[in-house]
Amino acid sequence: PISPSQKQQAFYMAEEFNKNPYASELTINGEAEKTLCVEMEGVKVKVRADYLQGNNIIDLKTTGYGTSLEEVQASTLKWGYDLSAALYTDAFTQYTGKEHAFYFIYLSKKFNSCEVFKASDQLLESGRKKYKEALQTLKNNRESGRWYNKGIQELTLP
Repeated sequence: PISPSQKQQAFYMAEEFNKNPYASELTINGEAEKTLCVEMEGVKVKVRADYLQGNNIIDLKTTGYGTSLEEVQASTLKWGYDLSAALYTDAFTQYTGKEHAFYFIYLSKKFNSCEVFKASDQLLESGRKKYKEALQTLKNNRESGRWYNKGIQELTLP
């Protein structure tokens, strides 16, 4: 169940989404919640795109802040959205053999605004570096059995 104020907020956000021609255009004739499993850097990876339209990956984000470029940049850095954008883009590109673009649709709960942002090559390269490092760390940890920093290992019973 949702409260009347939550229902009203959802209504306003949907209204703003529908008013934005780019957001509306990116979310027609596609597939919602598209899941893909691939192997990258020797590690099995599962990604789930909010929406896939042709070679466009769309990620819907809600925020308690605004949707200005500066606020979205700060959110992207804070939450590591560059990593997921690069991972999703590379996974779908690898699977289909076709280059994919990545779009963020930001909806503000505070200001009832909606803006669309395309992930730049610079953003994707930053995220690519991060996810490759993370996959290598995961691979190393699996091989060594060491999962903690500073030489601390998990103690199990034989």
